[in-house]
Amino acid sequence: MVAANILADVIIPMAKEIPACMKDGGILIASGIIDTKEEAVKEAIEAAGLKVLSVRHQGEWVGIVATKE
Repeated sequence: MVAANILADVIIPMAKEIPACMKDGGILIASGIIDTKEEAVKEAIEAAGLKVLSVRHQGEWVGIVATKE
């Protein structure tokens, strides 16, 4: 499992490195994402080869759960 409770501007450039730290079936939990950056973070996670499983909202904050298949 990889947990990243940091800003989108940090998660986006790191996204391509994350899958190398994960086993197949591993989970990424990314949170601390302001809602205006949600799509950019999802795109970066998917471009890195991870599958987004869920997106949760709490006020203006977003959490994204993804897996390595």
